[in-house]
Amino acid sequence: MPSDAFSLETPLEELGIDSLKAITILYELEDRLDIEIPNEVFDSIKSVGNIVQQLQQITTSSDTAG
Repeated sequence: MPSDAFSLETPLEELGIDSLKAITILYELEDRLDIEIPNEVFDSIKSVGNIVQQLQQITTSSDTAG
């Protein structure tokens, strides 16, 4: 799917991503980016923008902590 076919506000469900696929994506991001995503974040992920926002918060807080 081309990136211009959706926006950051597009719900994951509209992209064909159910909750199980979303969790799989988050685990893959943890592995690839060598980060830990808190469990409570998993329930709040409803759109691409939510994922981006959470990743920014996690990487920003790990940059300032390290």
